[in-house]
Amino acid sequence: MRVQQKIGVDASAPHEARALVDSLRGELGPETIELLRLVLSELATNCVQHGRADTSISVIVEQTTTDQIHVEVGCASGISQPHIVRAGYRGGAGGFGLRLVDKISTDWGVRHQNGRTIVWADVPASPRE
Repeated sequence: MRVQQKIGVDASAPHEARALVDSLRGELGPETIELLRLVLSELATNCVQHGRADTSISVIVEQTTTDQIHVEVGCASGISQPHIVRAGYRGGAGGFGLRLVDKISTDWGVRHQNGRTIVWADVPASPRE
């Protein structure tokens, strides 16, 4: 199973990323759907807040094994690089989304390709009911 979509770099991006996962209900367990919705929402929000707005956001969701889903969210590279904000940070609003991604996923990372920043995460898949 693999789905991918390009979405706009605007306030509706997190909603559109979650809707892509909603199309997989019935193929994935409900716990997996909720974890994927949260991860994709956080990553799409980061693209809107930190990426450049002149291109689209690419979203890929792919089941790589029976117990793992791989997701990628990419956008034009902005001025900041994805990183986890340390506990106790008081330097501004937000900045904790990647801490959630880190807790939910079995692994995650960042790669740069053709002027784009792609953040990926592997999310554990629960059995379908």
